[in-house]
Amino acid sequence: MKWGAQCKHFKWDPKKLCGPVINAMVPGEVNCPYGHPKGCPEHQLPIVDGKPFSIKDHSAALEAAGITEPKEELRADTKAGRKPPGKPTMVKGQPIYPVRHFQ
Repeated sequence: MKWGAQCKHFKWDPKKLCGPVINAMVPGEVNCPYGHPKGCPEHQLPIVDGKPFSIKDHSAALEAAGITEPKEELRADTKAGRKPPGKPTMVKGQPIYPVRHFQ
């Protein structure tokens, strides 16, 4: 996901939103790795097409716009139930895995 491009696409201010929370497949503030307090304004889902943003509702459009791209490696890992490679860092009780870099 290209956060800056996504914000531009939806006309959001990227400094006022927490990308990991906004783009979580399962909504929840537990996805915040930045230590924002629970209930903070950065975690409030922006309204898109009259309802709170859900990445599931917009993934095809974001992919078509080149803002995100499918990674077959990620899809295969999800389908097989494999965890991401590398040792996770625990943040607020949640494992945060190292960023993968694709060629």
